[in-house]
Amino acid sequence: MKFDRFIFSKYLFHFLCFMYLGVSLGYAQSNKELLFVSQFKNDGKQNIPSGELTLIENLFRTEAANSNLLVINQDNVEALLPPGETLESCSQEANCEVALGKKLQAHYIITGELYFFSNQYNLSVRLSRTSDASMISSLDLSATDLNTLKGELKIKASELIGKINRGKMMFFKQDKNLFISLSPNDADLYLDYIKVEKNQLQIVKGGFLTTAPPGKHTISAKKEGYLEQLEEVFINNEGISNIEFKLQPTLKKDESCLGKQSDDCIGTIYIYSTPAGAEVWLDGLNTKQRTIPDASQNNLGLFAITTTPGEHLVELRFPKHQSARQVIQVRKGDFETELYKQNPMKLVPNFGKLNLITQPANASVKINGELKSYQTPYVDPELTAGYYEIIVEAKNHHSRKELVQIEKDQTLNLNWELKKDFSNVAIRVYDQNQQEGISKAKMILNGNHYVSDSNGYFQVGQLKAGQYDMLISHELYEPINHIEMIKDGGQLNEIKLRLKPKFGVLSIRIQEEYLNMTDYQVYIANVPTPLRLPIQALKLPTGNHTIKLMPVNTLGFEEETIKVALGLGENQQIVYQPKKKEGILVINSNPFGAEVLIDHQPKGKTPLKISLLQGKHLITLKANQYDPYVEEIEIKQGQRLDKNIQLG
Repeated sequence: MKFDRFIFSKYLFHFLCFMYLGVSLGYAQSNKELLFVSQFKNDGKQNIPSGELTLIENLFRTEAANSNLLVINQDNVEALLPPGETLESCSQEANCEVALGKKLQAHYIITGELYFFSNQYNLSVRLSRTSDASMISSLDLSATDLNTLKGELKIKASELIGKINRGKMMFFKQDKNLFISLSPNDADLYLDYIKVEKNQLQIVKGGFLTTAPPGKHTISAKKEGYLEQLEEVFINNEGISNIEFKLQPTLKKDESCLGKQSDDCIGTIYIYSTPAGAEVWLDGLNTKQRTIPDASQNNLGLFAITTTPGEHLVELRFPKHQSARQVIQVRKGDFETELYKQNPMKLVPNFGKLNLITQPANASVKINGELKSYQTPYVDPELTAGYYEIIVEAKNHHSRKELVQIEKDQTLNLNWELKKDFSNVAIRVYDQNQQEGISKAKMILNGNHYVSDSNGYFQVGQLKAGQYDMLISHELYEPINHIEMIKDGGQLNEIKLRLKPKFGVLSIRIQEEYLNMTDYQVYIANVPTPLRLPIQALKLPTGNHTIKLMPVNTLGFEEETIKVALGLGENQQIVYQPKKKEGILVINSNPFGAEVLIDHQPKGKTPLKISLLQGKHLITLKANQYDPYVEEIEIKQGQRLDKNIQLG
């Protein structure tokens, strides 16, 4: 059987060139990343027309298109989703929209919410990567009307889209590492029949490192005076591929059979191997055959080669073993020669041991893109010698990826400490003048709403490393929009933010003579408060306020409304004189000159005319040699009550 390598190589070359051209053209057309802008949500408390939400979404779609991104059309979303999936099904899941964006094959997704509170429209937007559901950046804006909000958003939308770093987040295929062991090391390498220049090879221990796109490739090594070795390899999207080239000096051929095709110019030889099942290569080419187990001998494989007379290179390959090579002599017309049955070609084990420990433990391990374990420590006692890309991942930690070499009969011990990808964040707001914490401040962070405690702290907890926009507001302070870069490492990241006051201070007290006569509840803008007079240093926003004082548990005083105008930083103090609700009491008695007590307090002698607060009072009259007179009376506002009393 004659094997015409030249004809095979010629047709293979044309086929690969055609396929490469087609793939290149397709890749050029699709070399854009996909962005999906989901439908923004609103809280339903304010009548926000759906058309306004669509206009806001379209601002991001326009900026994405201007940034050379492909935007998924909203009309096609339902058709692109898997059966049974809808956008509405995401209403209760925090990361569901990101997951659906991934199912749409989008590389990035923008989600958003529009709320109305504190008399402002508040927009929260997040840009996320779908591959790992990580947030790239966020945006929070507030405005008193939608037109102002959209005006600010035109600038901010461009900034948000610009944070997509396509150099670090490239989704499409990138060249992958390729380790080549080459002997002799000055042979020329060819990738898909194109020569690899020396400056494209990085010298490492045991060979060279270079790169190639993922997919199927033909790689060959050539040197004058040696047989060409040709390998067909498939390079994965992850990891590193290992290829060994050992070129054989040119073999001697039987010149009497050159150009002849007859039974006299072929021969057969039988090759034995241990172990059985080894892959058979002839003269640097894969025969696609394996040695067949010999029933007569344990672990012995047999393969028959029929080829042209002369010298031939037989190579046997078996997983986790070094390949075995032997130059054999095929004689013309010989069909019965058995070689090496007593001394078969032996393939020597070629592996080392890997011990991998991580801090923290229970990390997942990928080797050349293949998931090997869900938890560390990880041990592989028989890892074929060569180079490997190892990726270790653990929750709340940065993944670690390294290129390592496994050597024959050696143990590689790795102890990797993974860096935490978050920080414990404490955010405190305080008055820039008084340095005291501000309670009940509101904050929007990453779409979540927080309220500060009595010491001014927002209970945030852990945040992933990245850039965050924080919108903080309080009715007594100017709102701020703060951008903070959160570092990783798991350390405490304390953020202190100063707020500028926009309030004055109001104090109200009652004139001293009325202190024990009445109690007042305080209403502000007709809203009852738990405050009672006196008020000490009450902070109120600058501007005009209506303070209503409502008497409590007494009928003798009027409620009153006070208009107050507070300036920035003003300390206004008011001394309040209550307004009485009074009537007139006139008392005459017989005998004349009786002592009068009202509510047990002496007020004079009859005849007596006196002003009393509205309500019930107890009057008592006393005179020598007469019995005391006691009566409860009721005084009404603006009326006179006459009492003529006969003492007995």
